Amino acid sequence: MSELGQSGQGQEESKISSYEGEQYLPYAELGQGEDFDIFGSVVVTNEDGTKEWKSYYGNQAVTKRLFTDPILAQADIQEDSQVVLVDFGGGDGIMLEQVNDQLSQKGLNVEPILLDMDEKKLEQAKQNRPNIRPIVGDLAKMPLLENSVDIGISRMAMQYLPRPFDRTEPLPKWLPVNYAIVRKQFEKDGYINQYDVLKEMYRVVKPDHTLVLVWPGAYKYATEEEKKRSDNISFFWNRITAAKELSQPHGRLMDEDFVSLERWFTAGEEMAQFAQKAGFDVEDGGEVDWIEYRITAKSVQNRFDPKGTWSDNIRQYIEEDFETADSKYQRGEGLDIIKWHDKNAVRLPISRLVLRKPKLTNNE
Repeated sequence: MSELGQSGQGQEESKISSYEGEQYLPYAELGQGEDFDIFGSVVVTNEDGTKEWKSYYGNQAVTKRLFTDPILAQADIQEDSQVVLVDFGGGDGIMLEQVNDQLSQKGLNVEPILLDMDEKKLEQAKQNRPNIRPIVGDLAKMPLLENSVDIGISRMAMQYLPRPFDRTEPLPKWLPVNYAIVRKQFEKDGYINQYDVLKEMYRVVKPDHTLVLVWPGAYKYATEEEKKRSDNISFFWNRITAAKELSQPHGRLMDEDFVSLERWFTAGEEMAQFAQKAGFDVEDGGEVDWIEYRITAKSVQNRFDPKGTWSDNIRQYIEEDFETADSKYQRGEGLDIIKWHDKNAVRLPISRLVLRKPKLTNNE
């Protein structure tokens, strides 16, 4: 076993609510069907041009195209290679297990490491996927040694981190509904953002090795006007988050948890800038155009309230937000909307970056 550092025992207990682990469906059960009303069910354009419904979270072929193929395309990955594979923020480990199996089938000797703050999910991974080594840890301060990771992967984790902002400038008006709480969080010293985590990933990945990031991104933009596309998809989802959180047992948004509960959808080229600033070279990146991922009011309810515990006013709030999306957010400014079962379905763009940490120079 590689010497990656401490297992994370004794660290500050995660603040993530156990409500998610108790209420939500596991990732393996998402997207099982041919309907945008089923959360995680996506239309995939296959490499031969045909289209079919697949599960974004559980389908092996989707995982292979998103992660395993770009990993194997790297020159340093050869048969019999000993590789430490770390999934940053991997939840219950389903994606890590798939990538591990696919790399092992190619003759690689893989040590799969699952790093996450949610101890309940890590315990589930330990029970259901005993070949995976779970480690409790914060992405901003990982219990891993410098230059210890051969391959890094991360799916649907970066959006939980804010985009970096210049705190001398006014905060964007599109920030989530409880603006006062967000402002208070951002005025604190040392708040963690996407760039901070990319710097930490850079620290632990070995030189001349690969990191693949996939997250719900935003539309491409080249001008400040087009940047509304990124802002609007973030704001739209955060209204959903606010409704969801207000339905939980505590009945309100908790100050200390609020920022971590929000989604920050960053366009691929902007995330690439953060990665380059952190030190990575960008091998490939941008919006994944072969996945059509749309969300509807029903899919949100099926995902976040599978037991039907939400009150009528919470469900109505979400349904009305989807139905008025046409008037609130014009297509050219950010939300790509189609009609699905006579209801609005909003496209959730998926972005990917294939990053490489440069080789060390003779002076390093």
